Amino acid sequence: MDAIGLLVNLVGIARGIHSAIEDLNTKKEKLKQLRWRMEALLETLQPFVFGGGGGDKDSEGLKLGPKMNRDLAPSNSSFRCNLHRYTTLFLELAEILSGIRQHLSLYSAKFRFGRLMEFVNPGVVVNSLEEDEKRLSRWMEMFVLRMQVEVRAVVLGGGVGLDLVEDGEVKENEKETGGSDVVRFWDVAIGEEVEYASPRELLAAVRAWIRESVDYVVVASLTIELDPEDLGVFLKRRVVGVVGGRTVLGYVAELRSRNGSGVRAPARGGRLLQIENICSKDKGFGDGEERVGKVNSEDVLLEPTIVWVDDHPENVTDVVEHAKSLGIRVVLLPSTYAAKLWIKTYEDHLRRLEARALLRFVTDNTRYESEPLSSGSGGLSDGAGAGGGEAIMNLSAGETILRFLRGNGFVSHVLVYCGPSIGRTDYVESYGNASSTQEYVVVQEFSGDLVRQMQRGGEGVWSRVGALRRGWRVSLAHVRDESV
Repeated sequence: MDAIGLLVNLVGIARGIHSAIEDLNTKKEKLKQLRWRMEALLETLQPFVFGGGGGDKDSEGLKLGPKMNRDLAPSNSSFRCNLHRYTTLFLELAEILSGIRQHLSLYSAKFRFGRLMEFVNPGVVVNSLEEDEKRLSRWMEMFVLRMQVEVRAVVLGGGVGLDLVEDGEVKENEKETGGSDVVRFWDVAIGEEVEYASPRELLAAVRAWIRESVDYVVVASLTIELDPEDLGVFLKRRVVGVVGGRTVLGYVAELRSRNGSGVRAPARGGRLLQIENICSKDKGFGDGEERVGKVNSEDVLLEPTIVWVDDHPENVTDVVEHAKSLGIRVVLLPSTYAAKLWIKTYEDHLRRLEARALLRFVTDNTRYESEPLSSGSGGLSDGAGAGGGEAIMNLSAGETILRFLRGNGFVSHVLVYCGPSIGRTDYVESYGNASSTQEYVVVQEFSGDLVRQMQRGGEGVWSRVGALRRGWRVSLAHVRDESV
């Protein structure tokens, strides 16, 4: 990964975050502090991208921050070439900025979508942004310190200042994790001097190391744990930290045990379960229409539920009303971030629904939203699309939701509604119990099939046929053929 390209991307993302905070026009002190920190970050990084800050017209309003005086600003190409030493540090910054964008997106969506986002507590999100700001502050201190050591070493003719810092850090890591199986795995299968790997590289290395095949459920689980910010790269320090003292084989076995392997058939039978306050005041199971009050009875009749992720809920009003007319609860969520947060918030209840074959998911294939740093190809997104504080097209929205659900152990059927956006969804072929369609009427049939499945005890079209196929591209003809 080219360090200069990565840095340019990060500067673009930082500008987008700064613009988004300005657009909020908030008086909250914590958000003002975050805005000031983003300005300081831009003042610190732009000289490395634009050769001292004068090479870009958009940087005219920003001057070098107090921690980076002009004597320390890089001004020649030979110095900028040394930025490859900072790639790992830049990836750490990418993690921080990704968290800020996610939390900022939730905060703004709370006011944009109103009752659809009533489960979001603005105070909690603001506190998360405060923690993000503190992490960013610590990162800036480390970065500036390293740059000062580097520049002073060059000025004095030593040229070894940064290497001393990095060597000390490596030795400390070896002291903490040396001799563990995961360190040997990384050094042998990926490279002792390599600090990060692409998803394809890491998964190939894992398969070769444990000498076993790894199915899509384990791959999704591994990706969720080792790349939680969805950066599209795996950092050595994170992999070593997550696996810890376990062997790589033991870690994969644990993922299989926790989330299963392949498609598991949901339980059948009665719909009455013992649930204690699943819809309590602070953990209400809202559907975007109304908030469910506190439940006093221990016996709760579970309703068939479809969790629907769509950035324009108004476009699916008819099919949503059709599902509700069948007695299905529809939970509308406007973004990937909102969906992840909502699913984690109500995870226990969703698992109870899934255990009774009463849960399904619908997602659009692409979605306008304020995305994190990842793209569908497994890399960092183009910084040019991050500026201005505007929503961008997330081309991997459907795949992201699929991976998130499977990585967290949900096996209910997922229908990716593509509309006219794409004729073939290759990524769906990597998952079982998943399908895609371009036909609006098929989405309606998906709702009706959930009711039929409930009535037949798990014998709907999607449970009977869809579970046996991967990447099932559904048409109305398929549905009619299988329904007879």
